[in-house]
Amino acid sequence: MSCYRGGSILRVKMENFLTYDFVEFFPGPRLNVVVGPNGTGKSTILCALCLGLGGEPPLLGRANDARAFIQHGKDVGAVEVELVSNGKVKSKGHTIRRVIDRNQGSEKGRGRGASTFYINGTKSSKVVVKELVTKQYNIAIDNLCTFLPQDKVGGFSGFTPQQVLKETQKALSGEQMYNVHERLIQLEEELHNSNRTVESVGDKLSSLKAENEQLEREKKRMEERQEAVEKIKLIDKKLLWLNFDTQRLEALKLKEEKKKAREELKKVSGLLEPLRKKASELKSKYERGKHRSQNLDKKIRENKREHEVHIRKAERFSDDIENSQVEIKNIDAAQKRAEANVQRLEHRCQEAEENLKKFPPKQDLQKEMDEAKSKLRAMKPLIDAAKRERDDIYEKGRDLQDRAVTSRRNLDRMNDEKARRRDKVFMQQRNLKKTYEWVDQNRKMFRRPVWGPVVLEVTMKDVKSSSFLEHHVPNATLKSYIVECREDYNLLYREVREKLNIPINISIVPNGVLEPTRRIYSEEKMRSLKQNHGVVGYLDETFVAPDAVTQAIINAANVGCVLVGTSDTQKSIDKKNLLMHLSKKENGAPMGYCIFSSDGRDRAYRYTGSVSRYSGKVNISIDEINAAKNLAPGAPQKQKDDATNLLKEINEEIDELEPKIAENYKRYSEHQSEGKALQTSFNNASQRMKSFNDQNRKVATARQKLADEKINASKDYAVELTHHKSQLKKNIKNTTINLDLALKKHDELMNATFDLAAIKLADEVLRTEAQKAQDYYDEKRVQISQHEGRVQELDRAFTAVRNNVKALKQVADREAPMVEPLKSQLEDLPDTQDEIDAMKEEYVAKVNGISDNPGVIRDYERRKKEIQDEQENLAQLAEEQDLKKRELIDTMKPWETRLINTVNKVDALFSNYMKELGFCGNVKLFTGMQESSNDNENAPLNFKDWGIQLLVQFRTVGEVSILSAQVHSGGERSVSTIMYLMALQDMMISPFRCVDEINQGLDERNERLVFRRIVHNSTRLPMEGKSANDHSGQYFLITPKLLPNLTDMENENVTILFIFNGPFNFNQHLDWQVDDFVLKKRRLTSSSTASFSQSQSLSQS
Repeated sequence: MSCYRGGSILRVKMENFLTYDFVEFFPGPRLNVVVGPNGTGKSTILCALCLGLGGEPPLLGRANDARAFIQHGKDVGAVEVELVSNGKVKSKGHTIRRVIDRNQGSEKGRGRGASTFYINGTKSSKVVVKELVTKQYNIAIDNLCTFLPQDKVGGFSGFTPQQVLKETQKALSGEQMYNVHERLIQLEEELHNSNRTVESVGDKLSSLKAENEQLEREKKRMEERQEAVEKIKLIDKKLLWLNFDTQRLEALKLKEEKKKAREELKKVSGLLEPLRKKASELKSKYERGKHRSQNLDKKIRENKREHEVHIRKAERFSDDIENSQVEIKNIDAAQKRAEANVQRLEHRCQEAEENLKKFPPKQDLQKEMDEAKSKLRAMKPLIDAAKRERDDIYEKGRDLQDRAVTSRRNLDRMNDEKARRRDKVFMQQRNLKKTYEWVDQNRKMFRRPVWGPVVLEVTMKDVKSSSFLEHHVPNATLKSYIVECREDYNLLYREVREKLNIPINISIVPNGVLEPTRRIYSEEKMRSLKQNHGVVGYLDETFVAPDAVTQAIINAANVGCVLVGTSDTQKSIDKKNLLMHLSKKENGAPMGYCIFSSDGRDRAYRYTGSVSRYSGKVNISIDEINAAKNLAPGAPQKQKDDATNLLKEINEEIDELEPKIAENYKRYSEHQSEGKALQTSFNNASQRMKSFNDQNRKVATARQKLADEKINASKDYAVELTHHKSQLKKNIKNTTINLDLALKKHDELMNATFDLAAIKLADEVLRTEAQKAQDYYDEKRVQISQHEGRVQELDRAFTAVRNNVKALKQVADREAPMVEPLKSQLEDLPDTQDEIDAMKEEYVAKVNGISDNPGVIRDYERRKKEIQDEQENLAQLAEEQDLKKRELIDTMKPWETRLINTVNKVDALFSNYMKELGFCGNVKLFTGMQESSNDNENAPLNFKDWGIQLLVQFRTVGEVSILSAQVHSGGERSVSTIMYLMALQDMMISPFRCVDEINQGLDERNERLVFRRIVHNSTRLPMEGKSANDHSGQYFLITPKLLPNLTDMENENVTILFIFNGPFNFNQHLDWQVDDFVLKKRRLTSSSTASFSQSQSLSQS
């Protein structure tokens, strides 16, 4: 126990954990080499240490769930780790136990609730365990510098310089240096943000001051406006008193006018009564004369009415006389017309009968029409049948044509591989579609043609080769765009990547020229490969593409050197050692190769040979080829063949149908022509029958009219003539009598009219005099009414003005009381209305000229307060910034000094260790952009960019470069990693380190040297004066093998832990007793020696 450093692993026990049912072992205090065959459980020890000390499964790079580490078929697994006390805690140390139950925890929780922790037998929690491990024992399970599992070995060399610095700081000082570094990053970020805030506040302060200057000018204008408003209010008060004085004078004036109007009314009223009496007397005389005139007027109207009656009767009898005379004349004329009409109708009747005789008999016409109708009826079914047959054939033909068009369109769509491939690719890659659409719409912007995506520009010659090409060419190349000049590259990148923010891969093929392809095999060897091994050619011969696209594919995947084979090629690989033949140049030197083959069962492979830079041997890798996805043909060939055959069958049916169509058309045309002829015959017969019937009707009509006219001509007009003459005599007599009576009434009418005229003349004189008297009376009465109205109007006006004066006086007393200082202010104003109105207009114009903005003054005061607040805020920010700068400098100096010293120590050790191996190596502190701006004290220090760079050189012809997973081999990265960890060994605060299979990929020489360095650094004795446990701590090196004759294994501080695990192991691990094995070996040796001596003595005797 005295040799164990505090925090070291004293004991480890595993139960039902991965490969172990039960195991318990006790590591040594210094170097522990864990050896055993692959799969026996070496890495399980690291898993147990990680999980047992509170680590999470992802740290191991194997699984995300702790339950995955339970042995198969078991429900509960456990890990127990005993730690040596470090003096900070009780002397006994701590035993941490973690029990994992497969039935606990949820699926989504990744087994977080499946673990139970115990410390020294007492149930605890993960948080307490992790705090104990990290804070009290300085154990960092999550640091690759101290704990490097097998699945994370490659991850260390892939670290960025910033990650290496982070892990190194944690390994050397726990969280101290790392926390200081994080605080420096935080301070620098806060200073950066503070600078931005100070600038923002300064800009805001300047803006507020500028705005307040404008507000100050607006404030002065508002003050001027307010003064004008106050002046207007004072003027309005002055106007109140002016209005009062004006109204008071008006009231006095109305009072005087009202007095004069009353006196004038009294004077006019005394003249009205005499005028009224005179007008009344004249009106009575006029009414009496008017009565006599009305009686005479009535008599005149009666005489006139009787006169008009007799005149109308005489006129009516006169009209009857004229009518009788006309009727007598008409009777003579009608007799003569009837006789003439009889002669005309007899002539017309004879002509109609003659025309009717020209027609054949009606029976013949009917027979002809019936025969034509019968033939037409017999022809119609033939025409209808031919028409139906034509319609059926045409319908079938149209259906075949539609099917042919659909099949041809479907076949064209299948054959349009590029369109189908484009739809398929764009459905999966939305960004690629957007890029393609932009390029297609803006091709005029480019100087030379732009090709792409490459996957759309390639046309494969067969299906199998599409799988080969898609597997061999990088996916980024297949989805890239090809340009032919640098200007187009810059344009496409700027428009798509920067402006549209769409990822894009672009390759340049200068001028789109396809360079001559250099083949790796001679024509003779290629001919032999084709004839004897089934090789069909190179991969670049299996597709067709524009020259620029082909060259881009060659540049990216070297398809001009890749062979394409068949199933015969696979047989040659299996039986004729073809790969050995391909891996040798014609001079016998090794060479790399790449060849595709298939096994004839839809399975294909790619064989790739690469020459090792160390051993010079050819390493072979085999990849199984999946079916092409992006370059696969759009439709299977069988589907295309089916579509072609279907189209052929449809066209054949159309060809067979065409003669039937022609035959049907001929037959239908013949029937249709014959039917038209029969229809014409029927129409002609029908027309003749119609003409016959029309002529027959004309004869009947003419005969009827002739008969009617003969009856009319034979009529007797004597009685009618006698009647009309008698009526004529009677009407003449009546006319004479009525004319005599009318003349008598006319005389009486004239006498009465003369009498009425004399009376009306006298009445008119009386009416005129009476009207004049009445008018004069009315005029005087109107004048009196006007005087009365004037008096009333003046009375109302005076009352209104008087009331208004009282109101104005009250308003003026209330709004503008004549008290100081208002009285003096009002007296200083003009006393006339015009002057005061002019003054008010001036001030109103001034007010209207300045926009009313009551908030300006409030805004001005508020903005002034904001300026003061921002000034105080700016001063406070500047003070805080200075404090942060001082804190940054004070924090940085000791941290930087310690870090530089540490890096210098590690650099010296790493350089020596690499030199021992025959390589060059350095450790450099990278400080980002600060190195180029040391002369600027305000330049950013960029602490987030600080890192540690491992600079290595493994060949004399090479250059020193940063260790990188992309540049260096796995062995080179392993050597550099272990040497860097060895350089950190003595400075680490962690009590133990673990490295799993770090020697994988090393050659024998380097592996021996690396092992010697591990042993030397891990077993070095404590410095003089130090205690026995004051050393570099425990070291666990896990390896599946050790080289023979290792000279460093005899060191007393090296503990070898052999893993014997499997079906042929001991049933009980306690059966493994080394002492018993040695004793048994000695007995066997002694027995053999005794037998040999006995045989010697017998032979001598």
